[in-house]
Amino acid sequence: MDNSGKGSTRPDSAADLLKGQSEMGRNLTQTQVGKRYGDRNPRTILRWTQDPKLNFPQPFYVGRTPFWSEAALEKWDREQARPGRPVTVDT
Repeated sequence: MDNSGKGSTRPDSAADLLKGQSEMGRNLTQTQVGKRYGDRNPRTILRWTQDPKLNFPQPFYVGRTPFWSEAALEKWDREQARPGRPVTVDT
């Protein structure tokens, strides 16, 4: 991680991000998110982020690599499971 004295705690690489997960919660890669939702293709996960009807959590990027906060995914899961809300996730 960059500790240049400017108070930055931003990871310099995906490896740094994954090492620091215990401090800031778990973050999942695109492939891990796909597996979480029934072995979906990673490209499907990005399509979900582009569909405003789904309101799927947006990733954050380290370089060009997208990551999702596990807490945000859990919140989305709970919202999908609310009584009276139909679950409609198309691939």
